[in-house]
Amino acid sequence: MRLPRTLLAASLLLGGCRDPFPRQPGPALRFYEQGTQQTFYDPSGRLLRRLTDVDADGVAERVELFHPDRRVWRLEADLDGDGRIDHWEVYRPDGELEKVGRSRAADGRPDLWLVPDGRGGLSRREVDEDGDGRIDRVEHLEGRALVRVSLDGDGDGRFDRWQSWESFRLTAERFDVDGDGAPDRQLRFDRSGSVVAVEPYP
Repeated sequence: MRLPRTLLAASLLLGGCRDPFPRQPGPALRFYEQGTQQTFYDPSGRLLRRLTDVDADGVAERVELFHPDRRVWRLEADLDGDGRIDHWEVYRPDGELEKVGRSRAADGRPDLWLVPDGRGGLSRREVDEDGDGRIDRVEHLEGRALVRVSLDGDGDGRFDRWQSWESFRLTAERFDVDGDGAPDRQLRFDRSGSVVAVEPYP
């Protein structure tokens, strides 16, 4: 049974991920192994997590965590088999997909989250540009068109720039000049991208 080795892999895959079912001191978890899967239950029989060793090398490439009603809460996967997580899925309690994470830097941490709109498209993209674990760019979409962008320009963890887009061009950008978290200055652009107005906002 590959329990110790796979448990080690699971701990690496889940690093930095808040476990929704923290274990309290008490009876040991119940563990079952079948083929390439290992499944863990708490002492009452509640499903907690499932590990899948896709290529049977003793290292789990797929880890699923579950809500109390047995629906998947979070999925983490190593899709390219390099030993690092590169794909994340987070689900709402009703079972609907909330967002999908990707690692553009291939460092085992998500730096891009895609949020579905429920109609087969995306409602927004959330980007960690500098790799510090915080979202500093949010792109809002309608269909395939970019309509708004929120940016943390100075990296302090707060948005301070807001852009408006129309027909794939930037039409206005607002700035938080005094640092109170609200826009107070606006630039407006013409169709060529030139600034046509610098004005207070609102």
